[in-house]
Amino acid sequence: IDRYDAKVMDLAVGSGTLLVAAYRRKRELLKQEKGFVDLEKMHRKFLEEDLTGIDIMPFAAHLAVVHLSLQGLLAGFESEKIRIAVWDSTELKPGDTIPAISKELRLAYRRPTLEMFMKGKPSEEEAYVKKGVVTLEGIGGEQIPLEKVDLVIMNPPFTRQERLPKRYKDELIKRLAEYKELIHKQMGLYGYFLLLADRFVKPGGRMALVYPSRFLRAISTRKIREMLVKNYQIEYIISTWQRSAFSEQTSYREILFVARKLKDKEKQNRASFLCKIVALKKLPKNLEDAQAFARKIKNVKEIIYEDDDLILNSIPQKELEANVNNWFIYISYFNPSIIRLWNKIQERSQKKLVSFKKFLEERDGVILRGIETKSSFGVPFYRTFIVREENRAKKTYDVWIAKRIDKERLVAEHRYTRKELHIPNRCLYPGIRRASGMNIIELSNVFDFVIVDSFQDIEEFFSDKKIAEKFNRIAQKWRKYVISRVANFVISRRFNISAPGTALLAWFSEVPITGQNLWSIKNVPNEQLKILALWFNSTVNMLQLHLNRTETEGAWMELNEYGLKELLILNPETLTDAEKQKLLNIFSQIKEEPFPDILTQLKQPFAPRIDIDKTILEILGFKKEEIEEILNSLYPLLANEIEQLKALMKG
Repeated sequence: IDRYDAKVMDLAVGSGTLLVAAYRRKRELLKQEKGFVDLEKMHRKFLEEDLTGIDIMPFAAHLAVVHLSLQGLLAGFESEKIRIAVWDSTELKPGDTIPAISKELRLAYRRPTLEMFMKGKPSEEEAYVKKGVVTLEGIGGEQIPLEKVDLVIMNPPFTRQERLPKRYKDELIKRLAEYKELIHKQMGLYGYFLLLADRFVKPGGRMALVYPSRFLRAISTRKIREMLVKNYQIEYIISTWQRSAFSEQTSYREILFVARKLKDKEKQNRASFLCKIVALKKLPKNLEDAQAFARKIKNVKEIIYEDDDLILNSIPQKELEANVNNWFIYISYFNPSIIRLWNKIQERSQKKLVSFKKFLEERDGVILRGIETKSSFGVPFYRTFIVREENRAKKTYDVWIAKRIDKERLVAEHRYTRKELHIPNRCLYPGIRRASGMNIIELSNVFDFVIVDSFQDIEEFFSDKKIAEKFNRIAQKWRKYVISRVANFVISRRFNISAPGTALLAWFSEVPITGQNLWSIKNVPNEQLKILALWFNSTVNMLQLHLNRTETEGAWMELNEYGLKELLILNPETLTDAEKQKLLNIFSQIKEEPFPDILTQLKQPFAPRIDIDKTILEILGFKKEEIEEILNSLYPLLANEIEQLKALMKG
């Protein structure tokens, strides 16, 4: 806020924290410009005309009224009305008026059943939701006319699309019809609120959001990023290293995002605008600290700046436009040396690398998801697994262990009761219960098993008659589903790179396998898959993954299909026969070697990793002395990055 008369709106106001801060900032600017002239008059104007807050939750909206009213009392004045309302703000647009009070029939009573009226007609309190303008006494103040504002500031709900009811998502698309081309069906609720902010921000005005970092990377918000670079000056993207989020009690990575809406005459010059990418090394301890941080960030003129509080990097908006697929890369690292190292490797290796997408297209290769909860046809998918060894039974419901295997059957032992079941091999398929703990690069002899058909003791296997009966009904569909997902090469889809159980990220198997949270890669020759297994587990690829990750919580990351396709891999067409054979020889030498966790591999000399990395860097065109220099830098740098991600989770 840079003017005392700025009009400010929070469309997810909650308890009013951001509007209270806006009030104080406006009052501060008023004093700087006009001293104490007309202070009471301006105070009333701030609360009664300039600041607007809307929330769907009555209790939160009432708290916002209380907090804003207190600002008046502290200043020695009272306000008769405050512009706070209970409403679903996604229904609103400039020119609308929020009524003093409104009633809406509760969802339960929109399609009434006879049972609802058996005890008499429901009371008004039961049947209707009250909404409208909020006062200290409750709902029912003066109506609020809505207009475009100078600033929309908010911490919107981050609800993932999977948790949004289909009817509500359909309704959101209708309500924001003018943005239909920007809306992706997998977009979280936060995306709709950004579009709502755009609806209410006037040209020259700003949006300022506490926002999930996945917005910077997700394919579901790509079109919104395209809209923003065309219509806004992206001013600030701010993250923090002290913990994963600015908000309390959340483990999802957050950013502060500030963008100014361009006037038509400014749009032709948008490429020259600079965006300040800021990483706060520590969070401000109090209001004075916060103000000092803000002044420093606003006033820094250097392109690159660093001190004890923060690191700042200014990049031209044309670069944001060119890299609209992935803005997360600008906040993905802690030490700038690591991005420079990746750029060095990438620039030198351009002729030797190809996107995974192009690699697959040239071979008619296919990416399929492994076994998923939502596709288990009503039977808990984890209950269908038998793990190879007891040390792989990580959860209490991992109860069956493979004790003996012969040509005809598998003998499974219950880990608690030690009871044995004999299961025909025709009812089993190779599978991976979980990627964690899979520390051998070739899984041909160490896979787990998935039940894909019924057998005599199926009820005892599930320890539940109803589940057994349901499995018997869906067994044929389940078998077909599992077999459709098997492949000779699988890649981890969601993993904690800092966890003790994470040793590898991709595996080859002569026997087709599938599993939970894995990608299955099909229609690629086994020889090339073995080379892919080395590449995906190389430190060069882990560096690439780290910088281009889709982060979920701290060191947890998700490798989405679009992210997987974007990854660069060794181009088989550029490999000589000698290079291919050298890679295949390394695979043969290490294929049964147990790998420790990734952090240990990076911190302590681990011969298989060093062999993979040296060979790959040599093929990419680096000389022996350069390879030593790269690995001596890369291992400690990447280990430190992973440890700092781990610390974010704890922070």
